[in-house]
Amino acid sequence: MITVDQVQEAQGQITQLPSFDEARDEFTRSYLVQLMQVTQGNVSQAARLAKRNRTDFYKLLSRHGVEPEEFK
Repeated sequence: MITVDQVQEAQGQITQLPSFDEARDEFTRSYLVQLMQVTQGNVSQAARLAKRNRTDFYKLLSRHGVEPEEFK
């Protein structure tokens, strides 16, 4: 027996969306990575671009597993 979910998946239809929190976390991590790429790992400059203080920005980086050294 084939389920409706299997048919929709085979047709390329997404049946499950991420939760709001998962989507927000994915966006935040992507945004932080882009900032680190643009600033070549300069946290102070990235924090200024994001209009966040540097301490909070470091906390965001840590929470989302983004290491500034990887972008230098």
